[in-house]
Amino acid sequence: MKRIRLHKDLKYLIYYRFNTGLGCDFWAPNRLTHLYLKSEQERQYNYLKDGPYITFSLLTYKHDTKLLIFGLEHLKETSSVKSKLNQLQ
Repeated sequence: MKRIRLHKDLKYLIYYRFNTGLGCDFWAPNRLTHLYLKSEQERQYNYLKDGPYITFSLLTYKHDTKLLIFGLEHLKETSSVKSKLNQLQ
């Protein structure tokens, strides 16, 4: 009985979350839910495959380019140290 109630709650949540606006018929919430879950699955797969994404701020400030260069050099150094450690093992 608890599973049925959870299923109904989930169905209610999904239906009212995605069934907004004009032109939403009976199948539209299911289709939108499927597309959302599919894109979320792809995003999580890419995150696991590529690792966390590095976000860069806009280069509008005076010292942002210097900080970006220092950050990239630091990443380069740490990756070279890790590769050297892997070669030694």
